[in-house]
Amino acid sequence: MRSPHRIRFLRQSATLTGFGTPTFERGIKSLIEAHALFGRHLPENKLGECTAIEKCNNNFLGIHLSNRYFTTLHDAPDAPHLPFAEGIDPHGYLADLAKGPYFHSEQNVVKYNNRYIDAKGMIK
Repeated sequence: MRSPHRIRFLRQSATLTGFGTPTFERGIKSLIEAHALFGRHLPENKLGECTAIEKCNNNFLGIHLSNRYFTTLHDAPDAPHLPFAEGIDPHGYLADLAKGPYFHSEQNVVKYNNRYIDAKGMIK
């Protein structure tokens, strides 16, 4: 049986990449510069390493983003439990884990946007 306290570390993640496009690479450079700026204004060794930027397929830089599935009652005692979206938890496994001090709250919800081209060629 898994240790119940490890449930709080379960997370979903995605890595965004621009496949080497100049615009995306400039954005990555700006993130690195912003991290360095914070580092210059904090006491030495107080700012952790920037772990959001990583290589994708050993070729392109990407931004790695993640979010935990659960919050503890200690961290948000008054937050309501929200059900998991069917696309996130189609078999109910995560919902079964949301017991005791762990629950799925608004801060754990990841909202997705889709971009597509409609039948008239318009970007939506």
